[in-house]
Amino acid sequence: MDTASRHGLIPRANHDCTPALHAALAACQRRGAAGLVFGPGTYHFYPAAAPERHCWISNNDSGFKRIAFHLRGLRDFVIEGRGAHFLFHGRINPFVAEQCAGLCLRGFTVDWDRSFVARAEVLARGRDWMDLRLPPGDPGRVVDGRLVYFDDVYAELRPYLRFMEYDLARRRPLPDTRDWMTDNRAEELEAGTVRVRGVSPPPRVGATLVIKHQARQHPAIVLDHCRQTRLEELTLHHSCGMGIIAQNCRDVNLNRVRVTPTPDSDRLISTQDDATHFVNCSGKIGMADCLFENQWDDGTNVHGIYQRLRQRLGVLMLEVGHYQQLGIAMAAPGETLEFINRRTLLTYHQARIKSVTPFNPQFTGVTFHEPLPAAYRDGDAVANLDRTPALTIRDCVFRNNKPRGILVTTPRRVLIEKNTFQTAGAAIYISGDANFWFESGGVRDVTIRRNLFEDCNFMTRATGQAVIDIAPEIAPRRAQGSGYHQNIRITDNVFRGSQTARRALIRHRAAQQVVTEPNRIEPR
Repeated sequence: MDTASRHGLIPRANHDCTPALHAALAACQRRGAAGLVFGPGTYHFYPAAAPERHCWISNNDSGFKRIAFHLRGLRDFVIEGRGAHFLFHGRINPFVAEQCAGLCLRGFTVDWDRSFVARAEVLARGRDWMDLRLPPGDPGRVVDGRLVYFDDVYAELRPYLRFMEYDLARRRPLPDTRDWMTDNRAEELEAGTVRVRGVSPPPRVGATLVIKHQARQHPAIVLDHCRQTRLEELTLHHSCGMGIIAQNCRDVNLNRVRVTPTPDSDRLISTQDDATHFVNCSGKIGMADCLFENQWDDGTNVHGIYQRLRQRLGVLMLEVGHYQQLGIAMAAPGETLEFINRRTLLTYHQARIKSVTPFNPQFTGVTFHEPLPAAYRDGDAVANLDRTPALTIRDCVFRNNKPRGILVTTPRRVLIEKNTFQTAGAAIYISGDANFWFESGGVRDVTIRRNLFEDCNFMTRATGQAVIDIAPEIAPRRAQGSGYHQNIRITDNVFRGSQTARRALIRHRAAQQVVTEPNRIEPR
């Protein structure tokens, strides 16, 4: 494998490694090198000289991205950190891997010089406003009636702010609180003090708030149409979006991946959104000995995509239902689609695809080998049964994040065992929805065993009404008797803590063949 130093990749302050990195990757690809090895030290990457291309990234914000490590079409290639610290500056995507096979990312840390999440203290409040004290040196300021933190061409992309009260002593969201969203109307009262309007009811005086002021623009690691990917001994301290997002990938394995705030700093949040996320993947997804903490969203979410089936001008089309799924490849000839009623989420037909004709990021033409069933109604949803993964999550820790630990909707085998959960919302959430997020589909074989659920579901309005919540988004009257989720075994787990004891441990509806014993409840 090539060493980074021979290509001018030097761990030196204020030295932009981005141009040398792209030259090194091109040289490795020309010669068929097995990988690129970095030594210890801090390597800096800036967006000014980074190439830019348009990326469709599911459940994040798509668009033109400046990319540091752009890995395309590589085979059996390793990025070996050996303790390297990769520090990114400004609006840049650290890793985008496309159509790679046998890619391994190992032994390095990802962080940003500036956090995309701010903090403040509540000084005063009224009926629908609050006064905030910003920390010394904080980049936040009021511009044209808005509280902004960046001064660049993307500054107008975030029309609203989100606030959440934080427990500094326990370094987690404050129990029995919520997070607020505003349309970002602000005025400066004096240097370092800002009044924000549109917050009702506002947080208490003296509260410490974390502030999300950026969209999901720069996830740390993007995997797109990759096969046999291994992520090992990685630490992600921060990202402007998700930590790891894999879409249309086959076989992804995470081993000893840590998502945690920057040590020896005042940062309270690690990744701005989900620590990990998997969309329309297949094969096997595995996670072992991982830590996901303090991110401002879920630990992991594994799901497919429902699309609406439409007939327009005599053409049958697949229609994207959520804007963060635009441009994500849904189907290919020979694959099988499952037809569901959008209101009940129940399956009534399966059909094999004959042809696919992309029209634009929202609509794709499709034909089948057989005619549509009589039960079909325009706007019903379809999911791709060939892009559903088996999932194993073992010996991992999910803690101090808002809201949930694991979300899973896949019909393949799921095993969740020997993990520890300390989450503000539901520790495990099994859902499914064909009307807003369009995340498919019904589970058929789930085992949840030998896990520790400690002080979970402690935050007001954090998603989930139970520690383990099986609750597809179907109207209750339509869910009655439904078997959308099936064959779930919840056994030999320990539920511990006063917060856990005063709320539901396990809730399930629209599910059949659910075994929920034996489990044990312990005091804290």
